[in-house]
Parts: sequence; C-alpha cells; structure tokens
Amino acid sequence: MVAGCDNCNILIAQGDAHPSASGAGRRGDGNTAEDTVQDEPYEPRTTEDVGHDEFMDCPDDLVSNEARSPGSAMRARQQPFMDEPEIETEILPRDDEEERKALLKEVSNLHHQLKALSSQQSATDETGEGGEKSLLPLHEMVNECSKFIDISLNERLQTEGTIRELSGTIHMKDKEIEDLMTRVSEQSTSQDKVNLRYDEMSTFEATTYRILSALVIAIGDSELTDTSVSGKLSHLEKSTSLLLEKYHHFLSEAEMLVHCLAEVKPGFEMDDDMESVLLEKYHHFLSEAEMLGHYLCIVFF
Repeated sequence: MVAGCDNCNILIAQGDAHPSASGAGRRGDGNTAEDTVQDEPYEPRTTEDVGHDEFMDCPDDLVSNEARSPGSAMRARQQPFMDEPEIETEILPRDDEEERKALLKEVSNLHHQLKALSSQQSATDETGEGGEKSLLPLHEMVNECSKFIDISLNERLQTEGTIRELSGTIHMKDKEIEDLMTRVSEQSTSQDKVNLRYDEMSTFEATTYRILSALVIAIGDSELTDTSVSGKLSHLEKSTSLLLEKYHHFLSEAEMLVHCLAEVKPGFEMDDDMESVLLEKYHHFLSEAEMLGHYLCIVFF
C-alpha cells in the first residue's frame, strides 16, 4: 500500500505545501500538475513527514475520477460516431448532388427532343464536326425548352389553320362535283330524250315516205322534190286532199253505176267480192291517215 500510494502522497504533499501552484495547474495555464511538481525545488523531508504522508488516505476526488474514467474512455471510443443530425447533414448534400445530376440529364434529354421536334436540330456541333454537343447550363436549357415549346405550338396552330382551309376547299370542291354530277345526270336524261325523239323522227320520216310513195302510185302525183320535214308534210297534205277527192269521186261514180245497172236490169245488186274490196281499201286508207295524224301530233305537240 505504501508503494502504490507514493505518487498520490507526493502529489498530495506538494498540493498541501504549494496550494498556489496546484491552483495554477487547475486554472488551465497550460501546465499540468506534474510540470508544477518538477518546477518546484527539491526539499528534503524528514522521516516523520514521509511516514505521515504515506499513511494519508487518497482524497475522494481521485477515487471519483478513477471511477469515472471508464465512462470517459467509453465516450472517447464512441466519439467517432456522429449524432443523427450530423449524419443527415452529410447525406443530404450527397443526395442533392445526385438529384441535381439526374435532373440535369433529364432536362438535357428533353431539350434535345424538343429541339428535334421543332425542326431546329443541327447535324453537327457548331464547335466540332460530328461530336456531341456540350451540355448547356440548366437555366439556358430550360429557356430553350420553353422557346421550342412555343415554336411547336405556333407550328401546330399554323398546321390546324391550314387543315381548316383545306377542309373548306375540299367541301367546296365536293359541292362543285355534286353539282356537276347533277348536271351530267340531267344531260344524260336530256340526251336520252333526244335519242328517243330522233328515233321517233326517223320512224315518222320512214312512214311519211311510204305514204307518199303509195300516193304517188295511186294518184300519179309527181316526185317529191323537197325532202325536208316541212316539205314532206306539205306534199303529204296535198296528196291526201287529192286522194280524198278522187275517192269521193270514185264512190259517186260507183253509185251512179249501180243506179244505171238497176235501170237497165231491175233487181241488180253489186257483187259481194267487189264490195269487200272497196271496203278493204277504204279501211286501209283510214288506218294510214290515222297513223299519219299520230306522228304529226308527236312532232308538233
């Protein structure tokens, strides 16, 4: 126990002998208690003083300091581990930097896409041939993206206006085509009527020619000189009138013949065959006259 407490007794003795020096060490003047002891001159002690010092108990401060020393060592070992707020302050800047890089990359991709859509993407870089264009600052890329969006919107508005104009033009052309189709349909109908009229006129001319030919043979009329429609009709009218006159004259002559024969030979009657022939010729003449009147109505009405 004496050997274990030599240092303690020396310190205690020096502290008791020089309270001012110990107080200076405690005030934090940069000198420890051991430096203070070394600086003091050596004074020989008597055996009684030494014995008295050896049997003095250690103060409670030293015991309490030694008892607290494991906790201090533990705190020293735990010192490298920072508190949670300090860890967050170290992690947040790193996360912000990563987020900034990701944001810059996405904005750059959006910038190139909008530039391509606005038809302003150059084939090569202005500073080099075929190389990748250096990244612009973030605020410049955002400004250019805004400009590209405005350009795309303007182009879209112009395209929509052009589409509306083309739609209006197409609508007008469709209406014109519809009108033309209506006219073509009307023209086709009119052409059909004209063709039908032509066929009727052809039939009428053929019938008129046959009647005139028969009249020429029957009444011995002269040849037809005017071949127009009006000339044919005029000649037909004259021939028909002449034929009617001759027919009535023939009937009157036949009646007179019958009366004469009756006077010469009482009870004389006309032969049935002769009467039937006269009736047949009469009906044939009426049918031809009716057909001629029908065609005349078609032509003039």
